[in-house]
Amino acid sequence: MAADRGGPGTAAADSVLGSLDRGLAVLQLIARRGEARLAELAAEFATSRTTMFRVLETLRARGFAEHVPARHCYRLGPAARLLAAQADRSAIATAAEPVMAEMRSQTGETVNLVGVHGSRLVYELVLEGRYSLRSLPSVGQAVAAHSSALGKAVLAGSPAAMRELLLGPEPYQRFTPRTITTWDRLGPELEAARGRGFAVDEEESEAGLTCVAAAIPGADGRPAWAISISGLSSRMHQMRLPELGGRLRAGCDRIRRQLKGNGS
Repeated sequence: MAADRGGPGTAAADSVLGSLDRGLAVLQLIARRGEARLAELAAEFATSRTTMFRVLETLRARGFAEHVPARHCYRLGPAARLLAAQADRSAIATAAEPVMAEMRSQTGETVNLVGVHGSRLVYELVLEGRYSLRSLPSVGQAVAAHSSALGKAVLAGSPAAMRELLLGPEPYQRFTPRTITTWDRLGPELEAARGRGFAVDEEESEAGLTCVAAAIPGADGRPAWAISISGLSSRMHQMRLPELGGRLRAGCDRIRRQLKGNGS
């Protein structure tokens, strides 16, 4: 029997597979760097800008990449982030819930888990506190990065491009008289949070409520989630915030080790 030398159908299939392989490689590079420009990608893959533009536009049309005109660059799009979030959600919930339940038992306060979804921080798990007067966000609700302990914990460990995406332009939205609305004031807050391993929100998102939060990195080392303990300011301060923040940081480190052990 003569050997199969292939034909037009085989050539077309090879072309599709080659395009798919290149597109996936481009996504991997953007994911590693956080963002990339057209010229950089064309040089990296030894192809013309026209060819790379077609690759990027195909990815953008499918939602796997997004163009940021102000920075003349491309970032991962919502479809790519959604795939990662769907893969990680069950793993993070399984790892985080026992630690969160322990924190709720120790404090009586509401314990929250948020995930980073592109330019938004979204509640993924909420364990209600035992008090009638308590903070009670809803799963799926977004939280402002600049005014929340959750957001500041994520921002403190994020590269500049990720911070800009989460924060948006100044002035940031004011929620209470204590809300920080400029980078000049927020920057030192993030430095302090990075140094101690947890962030604090002193009635910046909602009057009368104080929160502490710590971040959990994903596989790429950037913050992918954060956990907070939130309650009335008078109760939270009775527990000594530095000690509470340290315990929360230790709990998040336990979750991170479990995720790494599971290969997540």
